Amino acid sequence: MLRIVLISALMFRPTVAYADDPPYVPSPQGFVESSTLVPALKEQALIGQPEGKRVIGVYLLPAEVSALMHGTSRGLSIYCRAYVIRESATEEDAKTFFQSAVASMKRSYAQPFDPNSPETKQMLRPYINYAEKKGLSLGVAGLTNLGSIMETSDVLAGAAIGELSTETGPISVNSAFALIRDGKDVLELTVGAQFEDQDSITRADNVLKNWVKALGLSPSR
Repeated sequence: MLRIVLISALMFRPTVAYADDPPYVPSPQGFVESSTLVPALKEQALIGQPEGKRVIGVYLLPAEVSALMHGTSRGLSIYCRAYVIRESATEEDAKTFFQSAVASMKRSYAQPFDPNSPETKQMLRPYINYAEKKGLSLGVAGLTNLGSIMETSDVLAGAAIGELSTETGPISVNSAFALIRDGKDVLELTVGAQFEDQDSITRADNVLKNWVKALGLSPSR
């Protein structure tokens, strides 16, 4: 999850003015778009993102967004986010950008995560600053890429497990994420969950795969 943010920051180059409204993305099955109900979710989704990247939606389980709205939340078990990272003038331009992004993502799979590298520290700083403003602490102890889970000519998806340090102790999270070319747009879908065991990984992977299918982009594997 941390790598895809870094890749987007390095590669994002807008070429045309954005439309007033972002592309339409359906909610993942069983989730509801929640940033219109809890505006802070959109603000949080933009932390650390490159300039110009736009949030399409933040999607939570109905019971968990209800708890947020009523001030009774004890934390989220899973969430989904959709972004548009490129809106091109032509499909050919979108294809070129998507292919470059895919090549970079694949190269990143083979590179060990280094929390002390200057690039990683720069990318993490906005998240750490946000946590500190809230009186919290946040650090990243490690990140394990689990490789590709889905690939077609217009989709590349992967998964990762992150080990975080917080003021209450270490936690592990797993994520599934996809880069998608949909016509002239390049999208990013992410699913994050609290990691407990293999079932946590399978759950996030399945949510992402079904979400991609809902866009009419069925995975080849």
